[in-house]
Amino acid sequence: MLDMENMIRGLLPPFGLKVGEISVGRFDARVREIVAGKRELEAIVAPLLDARSAMRLQLAKLHRLALVAARSNSAVLRMMTVPGVGALVALTFRATIDNPVRFKKSTNVGAHVG
Repeated sequence: MLDMENMIRGLLPPFGLKVGEISVGRFDARVREIVAGKRELEAIVAPLLDARSAMRLQLAKLHRLALVAARSNSAVLRMMTVPGVGALVALTFRATIDNPVRFKKSTNVGAHVG
């Protein structure tokens, strides 16, 4: 998604426009505001902004699904108590290790993961 924002930002300077620092939530409105009235630029930027919005919606749905999956597994919930470990990291680690009994020592886990 950041690549999409950077692509949109990169299209604006040749037209003398700049988005500046702005929150993720206000990016769409700010870009539409500064390209308003410039038909050629609106035609290029509008589909990119629409695609970015669709990506944000799908990302939010996937995030919710990951949280539901994380909450249903006690081992994942335990890992999430470690600072910096969220649902995605804990789920990925759990999926990678799968059956912890197959490792005789905890140091073997590091060798397995690489």
